[in-house]
Amino acid sequence: MAAGTIQQGREREIARLNSRVVTLEAEVRRLETALESTGRGEIQGASEAPYSTLFNHATDAIFITDIETRRHRYANPAAARMFGYTATELCTMGVE
Repeated sequence: MAAGTIQQGREREIARLNSRVVTLEAEVRRLETALESTGRGEIQGASEAPYSTLFNHATDAIFITDIETRRHRYANPAAARMFGYTATELCTMGVE
C-alpha cells in the first residue's frame, strides 16, 4: 500500500473521530444546559433510552459521579473492562 493511501486513510479516520467528538461535546453541552435549567439535576421530558444506549454501548469509560459524595453512581461496561472491576465494584469507589 502506498504511503499516500495510508496517509489519506489516517486523515479520513481522524476527520471521522473529530466529527464524533464534536457531536458528543454538543450533546454534553445540551445535557448540561438541561440539568442546569431544572435546578434539581433531572432532565424533564427527555427520553432515557438514547442516553442509556449511548452509556451502555460506548467504547470509552463513562462514569456518572456524585459531586457531593465524590462516589461513582454508575459505571458503564467499557469502564469495567478497562479497569478490571465489575460496574458494581466501581460504584463503591470514588474520586480523590
